[in-house]
Amino acid sequence: MITQSLLRELEKQVVLGEISHSRMVEILNETIYDKKEKEYILCAAIHFDDGKENKYQPFNIKTGLVLCGWRHGTIFPQIGGLVIERKNLGVLNETQGFLTNKNRFVERKEAGEIAFNAGQIDKPNDYLFSEDLY
Repeated sequence: MITQSLLRELEKQVVLGEISHSRMVEILNETIYDKKEKEYILCAAIHFDDGKENKYQPFNIKTGLVLCGWRHGTIFPQIGGLVIERKNLGVLNETQGFLTNKNRFVERKEAGEIAFNAGQIDKPNDYLFSEDLY
């Protein structure tokens, strides 16, 4: 359970440079999520990596921005769907994947394994599409 005092202490450590923001997020994730709970796919996601560190991203993402949506195609307009717009924003590099209930961004191959093990799809799939789920 995350208490206000734990959150304040972690934020203080970040400000003092004792831990990184990414480490704080990892600690919070470890506190929130039951390790016994089965991991499953929440939604489609795309990791746009511009090399910059951003707060409040999935804990396994160190740089860039992860945006989520119902389908991968609904995510692109969030950051500028046209290549020229993305080039101007410096976000040409992208990886399509999924967000899990454990706040992890996973690529399509791992997502297929997770979805099958969680009973979200009927047969093994080594390259998951959101259409396979819903």
